[in-house]
Amino acid sequence: MATGTNNTHMDAVFVTQDNIMKIRIINTVVTATVSCVSLLLVMMSLGAQAQSVSTQSIKGRVPTASGNILIQGPGGLVIEDNVAVSLSATPAQFSVSPDTTDLILSDSDGDLGLTAEVDSAAGTLIWTSHQTPLTAEQVARAFGAEFAGRTLTVRASAPVTVSSRDGDPRSGTQTLHSATYTLHVPELPLPVTALLVGGAEFPVTSGFPTQGFVGGTFQVRLGDTVANNALYTWSTQSDWVSVDSQGRVSFMATPSSTHKTVVIKAIDKVGGGESIYTFTVNEWFIHQGSVAGTASQADSACAAQSGGNYAVPSWTRLSAGRAVREPETGHYGMPGAV
Repeated sequence: MATGTNNTHMDAVFVTQDNIMKIRIINTVVTATVSCVSLLLVMMSLGAQAQSVSTQSIKGRVPTASGNILIQGPGGLVIEDNVAVSLSATPAQFSVSPDTTDLILSDSDGDLGLTAEVDSAAGTLIWTSHQTPLTAEQVARAFGAEFAGRTLTVRASAPVTVSSRDGDPRSGTQTLHSATYTLHVPELPLPVTALLVGGAEFPVTSGFPTQGFVGGTFQVRLGDTVANNALYTWSTQSDWVSVDSQGRVSFMATPSSTHKTVVIKAIDKVGGGESIYTFTVNEWFIHQGSVAGTASQADSACAAQSGGNYAVPSWTRLSAGRAVREPETGHYGMPGAV
């Protein structure tokens, strides 16, 4: 601004001294005023530029994820590799898990607050048997219906969206895959093949036993030998019956008329397959020890028993017939010793 003042002074050099002074003063004031205005405008311009820069978003790269998505089985539990599946489960009951535990999140711009979301509903699973993809019908059927004793593989893919707390763009979506899982389908459970009691063997179709008494017992056989029984876990829901680890069933109490049907379950300890045997007891026997008396007295004693319509049984109800009746006892059709 000093240069401007000197130029004005040179223009007025031919006037009187007083005039020169006047011109200098006037020009100095004017010049100073203009200078102040110019400086203010420059400062305002710089401030506006600074404000504009601070409010703009910086365009960068999207946040990303790496690693494997997971697969969940029936009940929502994440599956593991090289394990057995339930024979009754279906491939359709498996799906992409929302779990992001195995994902690694990153942002090349250093944006913070990264989160990931797996779109499980949009995920797909590819099942194969000997490298051949399963059909839609096979995916809908139970494993045991076609693949018992075989090995299957499954792999999943799904969209994964990764978001950051700040940055622009704030999120990005990509497709990730799972590891390839090998799953084993167990063999079908062994069927119940016979009921054993006192050295005798009854077929499953016989419905044995239909008669019972407290202390009576028999054994269920799986497959061709009772040695198979130890490979299964045995149970029953009937409170008047017990079953041990070898499939031996015992009558513990008198059943009610509404709870006389018994279901015995044997579950394969390895594959989870289930074998079931059901029987219904229609006749129940009680005794009062060795008490001598007439037939009439025996009839009266039985009729007096509470809890049921008791009567002295005839020999035809205690035996399957003369051809199979055991000598001396006549109790061939009953489990256990009387």
